[in-house]
Amino acid sequence: VSDKFTSRVMLLDGSFFNESSDLSFLEKKRMEDIYQLVIRISGDPFWRAQVAQLDIDREGEILIYPQVTRQEIVFGKAVDTEEKLRKLKVFYKEILPQKGWNKYEKINVKFTNQVIAE
Repeated sequence: VSDKFTSRVMLLDGSFFNESSDLSFLEKKRMEDIYQLVIRISGDPFWRAQVAQLDIDREGEILIYPQVTRQEIVFGKAVDTEEKLRKLKVFYKEILPQKGWNKYEKINVKFTNQVIAE
């Protein structure tokens, strides 16, 4: 513990974490998928610096709130996470520097083979 340093931790919030005392098989699978996503983000220096919060609804749909920009990132369920993070990283490295970091309010990587920026 330090008086001069605050550890950067990702916040996990949302209705998914309410009423989780008696989980069904599907909910346990979703929780494992979410856990793997959190491990993936935490283990990557780029994503650890970018992601401030995951908001997860009861169905396992994830919204990501970045550390720096103002976008809301619609991630969808914690499936195909490698591909979604790859698409999002390309967007961060190729599009946002050219268009402006706060040009878009919402980025959607939920769907296969596309990134939707609004």
